[in-house]
Amino acid sequence: MIAAMRTNGSSFNYIDPTLKKDRDVVLAAVKNYGPALQYAPELQGDKEVVLAACSNPWANDGLQYASPQLRADKEVVMTAIKNVGESLEYASPELRDDPELIEIANKSIEESAERYRTANSGGSRKRTRRTRRRKRTRRFYKK
Repeated sequence: MIAAMRTNGSSFNYIDPTLKKDRDVVLAAVKNYGPALQYAPELQGDKEVVLAACSNPWANDGLQYASPQLRADKEVVMTAIKNVGESLEYASPELRDDPELIEIANKSIEESAERYRTANSGGSRKRTRRTRRRKRTRRFYKK
């Protein structure tokens, strides 16, 4: 079961409820898919499990399902916002106002936006426009 969770953590919701209490299974699932933490309420207070959920690409929901004590833990929040800056909204009110964390979150959001712009720029946009024109033209000729 641990091997299955390592490759597809999003299926964690569908496993046997007794396995959702097994720390090793939960850890494998959240390392692959952070939001799987929502289905393991017994381990939402385990710092190692929450850190694993917050340090993967789907980290924006990892912090959301952490216990209130861990949402107030600066190390956990910093790990989450380094991956996804928007995760700061799930931190405790005291940490949401921390200037250092706000700066890290803003930097993370800017880097993410830049990666998105870089990935979606250049020739791909031109090909998309050409493809749309071709489809439109074909539609008129099919009558």
